[in-house]
Amino acid sequence: MIAFGKAKRRHVVVRWFGFTIAGLCVLGACATARMWQRYQDVPEFYRRATNQTVQDRRLARHRLRQSLEQMQQAASSSGRWSVNFDEQTINVWLSEQLPRRFFRLYRVGAREPVVAMEDGRLHAAVQYKKGHWDTVISCELEVEMTEAANVLAVRMLDLKAGSIPLPIEPFVRNISREAQHGDVMIDWDFTDRGPIAMVQVPFRHEGYHVEPIVVESVRVDNRHVKLSGLSGPRARSAFKPRGPLHRFVSYQPTTADEADKYQPDPTLRARVASKAGSRDASHAPSENFRR
Repeated sequence: MIAFGKAKRRHVVVRWFGFTIAGLCVLGACATARMWQRYQDVPEFYRRATNQTVQDRRLARHRLRQSLEQMQQAASSSGRWSVNFDEQTINVWLSEQLPRRFFRLYRVGAREPVVAMEDGRLHAAVQYKKGHWDTVISCELEVEMTEAANVLAVRMLDLKAGSIPLPIEPFVRNISREAQHGDVMIDWDFTDRGPIAMVQVPFRHEGYHVEPIVVESVRVDNRHVKLSGLSGPRARSAFKPRGPLHRFVSYQPTTADEADKYQPDPTLRARVASKAGSRDASHAPSENFRR
């Protein structure tokens, strides 16, 4: 009788243990499914921005040419200049430039980068698709002027994969490295609100007839972004940033002479491409960045 009671209790324990394990497995599967579903969530602004017809893209490409010609004209004489880019033209440019200037990101699965301007807010997103992974990486961007000419402060907010929040700090080094491969110079200002990208706009470029070109204002409106500034020999000394101004915390801006040395390197992509198969090359630190 005692043996029977012990066996019964063991049976109850085994059954309870089995039910517990089964329950945890079900809960784990549900949580995993929900997590996977959240990774596959697509921001509404991304759906809207990518829902373009062939005709829409053709018209946007035409407007892009017009805006670039306007920018070229602005750089052909000294004085004040301004140029507008609408959301669709920027996205056409991004889709064309991703495989050309950011081929490393394109190679690992980045597709269809877009920006969207809504209620004065600037959103950015890109699809990442590789193997079983298919998600949209998105964030909100805040762009502010700084006290240093042609240094824009860009804060990344609400970084997500699908609807899963991501921390920005682990990506700081990779963002700098990938930006350099696309001829974009980025340093970082580490503040109590998180790291802020210091994006250097070149003063000189082979397409500029008058140098330097200085950006004084970046204004985001509904579906448009407006850039304005000065060009010519006196542009830098007359620089007066307009709009929200970011105050440096840990970042030390370069001197005018150091800024002049920065030029997009036309051979960089070719050199990186030749080493694309090298793991060491892909993880090599950038000598142009202090962090």
